[in-house]
Amino acid sequence: MAKQHSIALRPLLRYFGLLVPVVVGLPSVFGVLFFLTHPRELMNNWPGALMASCFAAIGGFFSWRWLRLGAEIRESEIVMRGLLRTIRIPRTGFKQFSKEWYQDHSHEHGSMNSYSYLFMDSDGKKIATMPSSLEICLDFSVFEGQLVKIAADNRKNSGHSLTRDLQHLPVDQWTLDDIEKYEQDAS
Repeated sequence: MAKQHSIALRPLLRYFGLLVPVVVGLPSVFGVLFFLTHPRELMNNWPGALMASCFAAIGGFFSWRWLRLGAEIRESEIVMRGLLRTIRIPRTGFKQFSKEWYQDHSHEHGSMNSYSYLFMDSDGKKIATMPSSLEICLDFSVFEGQLVKIAADNRKNSGHSLTRDLQHLPVDQWTLDDIEKYEQDAS
């Protein structure tokens, strides 16, 4: 049986972070209630009612997403609920989990290094990217270690390594390492 693990926000951070969408959405909820109880005002000021409904919906959505922020490793899948999106990956669906650094360019601030956590298959193709909002969760480093361990187990159980398959790759896309590997295999 596979070991289950979950992470979530620290309780204090969860409730203080919830204040932001509540401050945006709660006055709009009162505005919507006002327009529902005063239909004559709704007819006279429908753009205000529409704006109040929009801000109430945005505040409600982000409140709900903030409360549910976290991740779980289940028996059959890994579920990661970020602030804007939810990612579901089968537990055996990835062979490598790594932190990839890249350089961002901005005209105002020059360049800076950023990173993302990637799930990759046996061919080295990206399957999914972990939502970056999960990094503020309690015990994120333990969760990251669990994902690395699951990826290692997946590689071990599949019997495939992360090397590229040269039989199906055109010669013009071979790298120097591919050529050296081919020569070693040929001799």
